[in-house]
Amino acid sequence: MTRIVLETNIVVSALLNDEGNEAAVLLLGLQGRILLYLSHSIFTEYDEVLHRKKFCFDPGGVRRVLHLVVLGGNKSSATKMHKITEENFGKAQATKGRANRGCACPSSSSV
Repeated sequence: MTRIVLETNIVVSALLNDEGNEAAVLLLGLQGRILLYLSHSIFTEYDEVLHRKKFCFDPGGVRRVLHLVVLGGNKSSATKMHKITEENFGKAQATKGRANRGCACPSSSSV
């Protein structure tokens, strides 16, 4: 089975664009089809970056995605994780380009 470490920018891109290659790779990991490798420092960086106001991600959605990344190899929950992750991607798309909780989100699709 393929083993990968996702750089933080890949996770951010996956949440900003649920139809991109980054989202496809993240979903493969969340479904347990590839193994996601993660250290404490990488997880901490994901957490810090995904909570930056400039991205305007819903904090609850970020927590769920981070939780799913930790559970990434749990094949018994792959269908449920896929569904939850798709919902989180949708929420990320919905908040992109508008103000959310006092942050000034960029109006264009580039971040």
